Amino acid sequence: MKIYSVVFAVGVFLLCGTFQAIAKDQPLTVEEVNTLVTDRTMTVTEVVPDKKTGKIVTFKAYFSELGSIRALYPDGVSENYNWSVDKNGRLCVVNNARWQQMCGLVTSDNSNQFKFYRNKKRPNKVVVKNGRGVLTQDWKLVLHFSDIQNGQQLTSN
Repeated sequence: MKIYSVVFAVGVFLLCGTFQAIAKDQPLTVEEVNTLVTDRTMTVTEVVPDKKTGKIVTFKAYFSELGSIRALYPDGVSENYNWSVDKNGRLCVVNNARWQQMCGLVTSDNSNQFKFYRNKKRPNKVVVKNGRGVLTQDWKLVLHFSDIQNGQQLTSN
């Protein structure tokens, strides 16, 4: 009888740990995404290396409260984008000169690190439960947001 109690206790422990891990990295709500990015500067790191150089691209980005982004790369080059958050909580970014709108879900791991997931197969399909988007196997990690600071903190070297 004791062995069943131990197996049950271990099973409950593992199950609770699994639920905590899932909840820990859940997509943010509309309000949470707006709070995260509005009037903030952050480091943005692409997950996939650049096709030409093979290097991971990292840059600083300032998200203004007016919906614009100024991105500053380590070599001093800067680019401008526009941002918004849609009704499903997706952060959407557009640079009309280079590419169309890209939208994705932002997740939190309860630290100062955030992840941006994109659904390339069905970019406009979002399942929402309890005000949060739901990540499925179609959503792929594309960006990390870190070193988040209040206000415009961009400086070129």
